[in-house]
Amino acid sequence: MNVFRPHSLVVLAVLVGAWRVGFADSTALVSGRIVNRTAACGDAVSVAVQLMGAEMSPRIEVAADGELPVSLPRGLYGVAVIAEDGTLLEESRALIGGPGFLVPAGCPTIPFARTASDGGQAAEVGMNLVNSSGDCGRPESVEFFLDGNSLGSVPPGGRVTRRAASRTALIEAFVEGRRALSWTHPPLGEGGSLTYGCTYPELLAGTSGIPVAFENTTDTCTDPSQHRFLTLWIDGVPVVGVAPGQRTGVRVEPGKRSFQVFVGMSQERVVRGVKDVQTPFRIHFGCGR
Repeated sequence: MNVFRPHSLVVLAVLVGAWRVGFADSTALVSGRIVNRTAACGDAVSVAVQLMGAEMSPRIEVAADGELPVSLPRGLYGVAVIAEDGTLLEESRALIGGPGFLVPAGCPTIPFARTASDGGQAAEVGMNLVNSSGDCGRPESVEFFLDGNSLGSVPPGGRVTRRAASRTALIEAFVEGRRALSWTHPPLGEGGSLTYGCTYPELLAGTSGIPVAFENTTDTCTDPSQHRFLTLWIDGVPVVGVAPGQRTGVRVEPGKRSFQVFVGMSQERVVRGVKDVQTPFRIHFGCGR
C-alpha cells in the first residue's frame, strides 16, 4: 500500500536537504542520441537497442558504426543491445536526466572516449565520486569514467575526491569491468558530486523547504520477497534510497511537485503522484501503517 499522509499523521525522522528544481512532468520528452559502439569491441554490426523505462520502452534499430536521435521521458532505463543474429551484446542501464543525453550501446567493456567540444580547455574542479549502491540493496565497487578517462574506483558507501575538467560529459560507471550505468552530466562546480547508487548527497545539502518524510515499511510484509529497498524520486530525479524498516526525510521547495518511488535502482515503480507541497506530509510504502 502506498500513502501520501497529511501533516497530522507525519512521523518525521532526520529532516535534511533541499530541493530547488522546478516541477518536471515525468512524461515530457527530452532529446538525445544512441550511439552504436560495437566497433570498439570488434567488428561493427547493426544492433537493436531495447530501452526499458517506467513510461516508455522503445526498441530502436541502429546501423553499424551509426547513431540515431531519440526522444525519451526522463528516468532510469534498462538497456539491452541485441545483434542481428540474436546475440545479447550488452545489458546495462542509462539515466536520462535532460536534453543532450548520450547512450553508448554495444561495447560494454570499453568506456566511450568522447572528444569534448571545448577542446578540453575547461577548468578543473574538485569533484566527489559517491558510491551509494548500498542504499539500493546492491552494494558493489564501481569505477567512474568521464568521457572515457578513469576517475578511479570507489567502494560501497565510499566517497573520494578527484580533479577533472568541468564540462558536460558522458559519465560511465563500471562494475567488474563492464558498464553498469551511463548518464550525461552538466558541468560541475567545485565540490560537486557524481553518484552511482540511490542516494544523491548534492540533493540533501540544504536546510530550506517543506519537510517531507519517506518511510519504507516493507519489512513488516509477511512475504520476505516483498522486503525491498526503495528510492524516492522528486521532479524526475532520484534523491534518496531507504532500506526496509527505515525512514528518512528531505526538504522540498513549495509548489507543485512530482513524486515517484522505485524499487532500488530499477524501473519498477510502486508510487506515483503529483502534490502541491505547502505543508509537511509523509510518503509511505509497505505493509502496515
